[in-house]
Amino acid sequence: MTIRSPIAPAAEDAFRALADPRLGALLDTPFGLICRNPRGSTRIHWNPIGRLGHAASMDIIATTPPPPYTAVIFTSVGTADSDGYAAMADRMFELAQQQPGYLGAESAREVIGITVSYWATEADAVAWKRVADHAEAQRIGRERWYERYRVRIATVGREYGRD
Repeated sequence: MTIRSPIAPAAEDAFRALADPRLGALLDTPFGLICRNPRGSTRIHWNPIGRLGHAASMDIIATTPPPPYTAVIFTSVGTADSDGYAAMADRMFELAQQQPGYLGAESAREVIGITVSYWATEADAVAWKRVADHAEAQRIGRERWYERYRVRIATVGREYGRD
């Protein structure tokens, strides 16, 4: 399959690799890492400020079941200290995927960071908050990485969109 694009050649190569199911456990591009697992799901490690950094680490738009389900919305303003943040964020994303009731997550970071994780029930979201490694990451985040943050929990009652 050939993909034509007016964007930079490296990005075009990345999208071409993603179109070929035989390729790409990991593809390093100037705008970040693109990963494809054996089931064909794609994860993008966005990096708007330089190679191999971390701004988001998950599917671009989560695939969720029909509502209702729970959304945990984490909004933050980071500090100047980002040492260890990317590794911890990746670790928490991997750990969250292993938890009962986890449905997916979405994240973006520019001036503020917004991460939304989706859970089958509010009890599943509460259980994730209490996972020891996650609680430790929260403690470190409060001490080092977040100048300000807010957590909001909501029940999704309706969704629509375009795939």
